[in-house]
Amino acid sequence: MFKIIANVRQRYRWALIAIALLISGSALLLQYGFSVQKYDAKIINMAGKQRMLSQKIAWHSNALLSSRIDVATHTNSLEHSLAQFKTAHEVLLTKQGSSYRYLTPELVKLYFAEPANLDSEVNEFIAQASWLLYQKGEVDTQVLNVVHVENLLAKLDRAVTLFEQHAVKKVNRVSNLELLCWLVAMVLLLVELRFVFMPMEKEVERTLTALQKQKDFVAQMSQNKEHFIARASHEFRTPLQGLITSIDELTIDSEQQNIKTQASYCALRLLSMLDELQDLQALSTGKWAPILKNENLLESINKVVLAYEYAAQQKGLTLITHFDESLNCFCKLDHQRLQHVLTELISNAIKFTDKGEVEVAANMQNSQLQLTVNDSGCGFSSEITELEFDSFKQTNHFQGLRTGLTRAQYVVKALHGSLSFKNNAASGAHVTLNLPIEITNQQTEREVEKSFFALWLKTTN
Repeated sequence: MFKIIANVRQRYRWALIAIALLISGSALLLQYGFSVQKYDAKIINMAGKQRMLSQKIAWHSNALLSSRIDVATHTNSLEHSLAQFKTAHEVLLTKQGSSYRYLTPELVKLYFAEPANLDSEVNEFIAQASWLLYQKGEVDTQVLNVVHVENLLAKLDRAVTLFEQHAVKKVNRVSNLELLCWLVAMVLLLVELRFVFMPMEKEVERTLTALQKQKDFVAQMSQNKEHFIARASHEFRTPLQGLITSIDELTIDSEQQNIKTQASYCALRLLSMLDELQDLQALSTGKWAPILKNENLLESINKVVLAYEYAAQQKGLTLITHFDESLNCFCKLDHQRLQHVLTELISNAIKFTDKGEVEVAANMQNSQLQLTVNDSGCGFSSEITELEFDSFKQTNHFQGLRTGLTRAQYVVKALHGSLSFKNNAASGAHVTLNLPIEITNQQTEREVEKSFFALWLKTTN
């Protein structure tokens, strides 16, 4: 599974990198196209302005030649227009190395080749207007007359047309490049679809199919296990019951009574193990539901603790209990399952404690039962955040079939509680049970009858 994830991630990264590069190239191309259009618009505007300035220069020049009215106004306007016309002409003819920066071959031919020779004609036009403006010599009025100016305007119009055509060619080139990028993007997407996403989809589908088969196989194995445990429990239980009955009916002398007791104990232990397996199966498959009863909580806990006082004494251990008065209440709970959980906790504490004491404490706060079991035994070899259901992963703190605490965990979860395990500061284990409790403080009719009967016996005696 991890291999396919790595493979899919690698292919997806390469696809994203290719798309990112293509998008970046397209964005740069668009930026270049915008800058070219902006720059060409500036040049075209400058070339178009040359036509207007040539007309203004001719008009002011002819006004100065034919009339002496408003001489200062015409002179200032002529000087300003002539300066702009000359500057624009120099910019249009800017050189970049050995070639012209803004001129195409057609424009070079228009400006410098015969018969147009626009550069010479513009320079002559500027020179004659300057001589008139600054009175440097005799002015050739033919250069400034209407016919000559119209001829100059025609050539300037031709220059503007060529500049526009050159700009249109650039725009078309950029447009073609953008179209090419779009086509490349489409081809790239098709390639990614064919060689990246389709194989990726097939690989994912193949892996999911294999995982589904494994899941079905595991489910079938689990179902087979359930059926096997049910059949085995049924098949083993009948001969075991017969064996127990036969042992009980044996008539033997007193010297062999211990052997009979041991055989009876072993048979009963086998029957108990079958009950454990069947109970665990019911808990793990969800075929169990709590049976709520309204009983006294303190009495339910004391029944378990009292049963283990003798076992603690046999091992030389001290069993200490601290039960708060708040536990002396009636509550609706699966008391039998709670006793089972407490049995497992105390049993394990005694089993793995060789000397010292086992302490059981419980109290009730805000309808929450908190019960702790502390021992001075070997403790846990590592921190336990949650009990492992797999017996091969459990610590050596649990022995036997290793189903007791697992069943306890299922029960606690079904009752919406929690179990926590940790080591004490000095030595031993510290187990905490938290369980929500529905307190009723009401005795059932049967319990009332028991109370009255006990009171009656007390008074009669």
